[in-house]
Amino acid sequence: MAASGDFFTDPKYASLAKITIFGKYLRPFTYKLGSRPPGRVWLIDGFAGQGTYDPDDSGRSEDGSPATSAKLARKLELDRGEPLLRTINVEADRDTYVKLIGVLAPYKHLCTNINDTFENALNEILATIGNDPALFFLDPFGVNGIEMHLLDRIRERAGKTELLIHFSDRSVLRMAGNLDDNQQRREVGQKAADAKVLKLDEVIGSPWWRRIWLNKTLTTEQRIDEIAKLYASELRARGFDYAHEIRMRDDYLDRPKYRLAFCTRSPHGVELMSYFACEYERELFDRHYEGSFDIYWIEQKREAALAALRDEIHQLGVSKGTTTTRAIVHALTPLHFGEFLGSEYNETIRRLVDLGGIERKSRKGIKENERLTFVTLPQLDLFGSA
Repeated sequence: MAASGDFFTDPKYASLAKITIFGKYLRPFTYKLGSRPPGRVWLIDGFAGQGTYDPDDSGRSEDGSPATSAKLARKLELDRGEPLLRTINVEADRDTYVKLIGVLAPYKHLCTNINDTFENALNEILATIGNDPALFFLDPFGVNGIEMHLLDRIRERAGKTELLIHFSDRSVLRMAGNLDDNQQRREVGQKAADAKVLKLDEVIGSPWWRRIWLNKTLTTEQRIDEIAKLYASELRARGFDYAHEIRMRDDYLDRPKYRLAFCTRSPHGVELMSYFACEYERELFDRHYEGSFDIYWIEQKREAALAALRDEIHQLGVSKGTTTTRAIVHALTPLHFGEFLGSEYNETIRRLVDLGGIERKSRKGIKENERLTFVTLPQLDLFGSA
């Protein structure tokens, strides 16, 4: 829960959506991994902030990530009769930390709070959580504390580990700009510029972003997008099977202010986060196009995308001969991260039963682990007609 300026007093739509996505994912993550020994799961909030946003004019205060995770931990404790989720919250600023302690006071037996930087606290954190499953939520203002060598230390731990990282477009733009020639810089200014370029190397985990930035055939926005892709590829190369981005913004047509980079080795984890990312995209869409005449045309594009998904599922199924819904979803979700809901995958498979592309008497009651036999079909148009 990063902090800057009036961040805590005036949360934007993207900020609240980020907490919603975080909270939606933390629940099934905790349930699934907490169902196995040792029955203990950790949430590490590396840049916790004050825990909640300041009250609005009506007195209502939105929860930040520390309050969201603490309330879930308490609910699970009440449901089970014993703790399941524990949280570690790190906040470097003393005044903000004092506010955090106050917010989390009702949950203090479930929360460990550290007044330090995330980098300084990492040794203590890793010693505390041992080999237990852990989700690291790293949401800094800027890039300090998310350098790749720190992420490597987290990744190398023995326990199941997932990351949700704030990757700032604005920080990339500000820091990468120091690579551009500037004849007006004095020696001191050039040294500062060189240091920022080296810092971005540390964050990305590679100097290859420099070649992207110096490619002036691309627009600034395209270069930032390509650098974000490089960042995800570096995370995958370091051992996370899946690394995907959620483009956080206030309006559907906006450029992202930042991306949430999600890293996991679990196909089930990437499936769930993809659904939550898709829900966020649909909410942005609905907010932007509500009452617009454009919505009919855009809905047609969505129908075309679902038809293409149907064909892709069918081709995959025919190539396998027999396969399951779960296997199909796990194979295609990484290719279409954030594009489709789970209900759409299921309905698409039921539609293939209707069309005869899956040998089954009825579309009803298909289980995710049921083996389905796929057969060839005549060429289908976008509306599902032979």
